[in-house]
Amino acid sequence: MEDYIYKWYRNPDYSNQFGEGLRQDSLPAGTYYLTVEDSLGCYEPQNPI
Repeated sequence: MEDYIYKWYRNPDYSNQFGEGLRQDSLPAGTYYLTVEDSLGCYEPQNPI
């Protein structure tokens, strides 16, 4: 299993990053978009949380 770096962004365009490697329940209230850094170092957008 590969190691992934999870990042949450407040905005869908990922310009306002907040939270790196944090659990979902530890984030402040608001809509966040989870991304997963792939092996090429690109962030793949996932579903909003």
